[in-house]
Amino acid sequence: MDCIWHQIYGGLKGKMMIQFKDYNKLKQIVWIPTIPRSRSSMTAGILARCGAFSGNIAYGFHNGKGLYENPIVLHSCWYDRIEACGGVKGLSKLEKLDAIPENKDFGNMFTALMNYQGYQKDETVIFKHAPFMFFHKEIMDQFPNSIWVIPNRNREDRINSMLNLWNISKEEVEEIDTMYQNILDNITNLYEDKVFQVDTDEIVRERRFANIENIVHKIPGISWNQREVEKWISTEKPKHNKPKNNARGFWV
Repeated sequence: MDCIWHQIYGGLKGKMMIQFKDYNKLKQIVWIPTIPRSRSSMTAGILARCGAFSGNIAYGFHNGKGLYENPIVLHSCWYDRIEACGGVKGLSKLEKLDAIPENKDFGNMFTALMNYQGYQKDETVIFKHAPFMFFHKEIMDQFPNSIWVIPNRNREDRINSMLNLWNISKEEVEEIDTMYQNILDNITNLYEDKVFQVDTDEIVRERRFANIENIVHKIPGISWNQREVEKWISTEKPKHNKPKNNARGFWV
């Protein structure tokens, strides 16, 4: 499957970079870094329903449980470096040493891909995934007005969710959880005035939206849409064709 994504973007890369001067600059980007099973898909979906642009997302193909992931952008901007560093565990070690490899063309490639996927001038872009967060310094260097929206879920619940999803030991799951938490803490400390924390338990369990609504009001280019947000997070059985991994109970 990795080869498929390289073929998809590889043939277009040169053409896109040549035409870069004709593309709209990205006015505002919201990054959604996440510890796995923290309801980042739900968070991205909320921002999308408030007017954010997510690009060419692939429901359930790249990651059966991950909505709002853009595999073409992930692979073109970061995949080779992630692999060269030994995966996310290798990146974690390098991040502690402040030795993450940077790509000076990252900003141009990200902008080109978003334009190629349909970005319109002045739209607010959202990008959600886990591995990209290790490249936070590169992101802030090339997109200094970036905003970070971090979904938070009760640690015990997300640990149990990972155990139900992955065939690995609790010790391994806790190690993964801690690794991602450490990098999120680093991002929060470095860019405190650009970081917003979302209480996803409050949304799912209590249907309270004040926290996320307040965040939306602070993000340029989007506006709160209560009706669409409530429809998105509803656990009722969908009456029309939604992605099957958004079925009843998906957020719980």
